[in-house]
Amino acid sequence: MKKRARVHSHTYNANRPRLQPAPQMHKRGNFRWLIISAICIAAFVCLIGVASAASASSGAATQAAKDQKLQRLIDAGKTHIAAKTGIHNQAQVAQPAPDRRAGIINMHQGPFLTSTFTVRNFWQGQVGNDWVLVYSGAKTKSDGKAGSGGLVLYTETANAQGGFDLHPLGTFLAPNGTTALTIAAANGNRLQLSSASGANLTFDLVTHQFH
Repeated sequence: MKKRARVHSHTYNANRPRLQPAPQMHKRGNFRWLIISAICIAAFVCLIGVASAASASSGAATQAAKDQKLQRLIDAGKTHIAAKTGIHNQAQVAQPAPDRRAGIINMHQGPFLTSTFTVRNFWQGQVGNDWVLVYSGAKTKSDGKAGSGGLVLYTETANAQGGFDLHPLGTFLAPNGTTALTIAAANGNRLQLSSASGANLTFDLVTHQFH
């Protein structure tokens, strides 16, 4: 007898076990995705770092520009102040003293309180190398009335501001019983004086003595 040729059946059998994918291939796929994910994360982190560095650099540049601007303003202020200070620190130019005229002046006020001395009139002029001011009158009493007659003397010097500085020489009272004095005339270094009671005296501007 002849044997029949075996015919392979292509009919799907539900009970036939399915072929499972090779475990090694599945593991390789997972590992590949892990690598890709890690590369993406690293790239994202790098982008963030670059952006942060750029922002920090921009902020630092902006702050540096602000600091430079502030420093320029400070330097300008210092220059302005130094310029003004230099103007004020310059030596003041001496002003010429106004002209002074020797003679008798009818005035009733001196560089002192009237409660200490009452002025009748005034004389000024050159005595030696000094310019002398003489206020004639009387020492004021506690009740405000004129007491003993006398003279108040000052020297006067010109200053750099174009004015004058006074330097007191003292108060010189006439002999006892002499009332308020008035300057009548000037002869050289002597003043001719008259008192309220009619007495006549002289005063030496060098020795500061009454005669």
